[in-house]
Amino acid sequence: MHRAFLAEVHPGLYERLILNGSLYRQLADANEKAEAMMKLLTKQTKDREEITERLKAEQPMA
Repeated sequence: MHRAFLAEVHPGLYERLILNGSLYRQLADANEKAEAMMKLLTKQTKDREEITERLKAEQPMA
């Protein structure tokens, strides 16, 4: 998704990253940051909503 975004919204930057060989490193960094953010947001939501393994086992739809 990030590659498509760069190509569409920032074509000059996209071309520079391709030409200097750092596109895939940039994409990997963006992916790592997105995964870390998703992990943090999931933990914060779980803590805020008091979601536990017991709740998931007893009331999966809750």
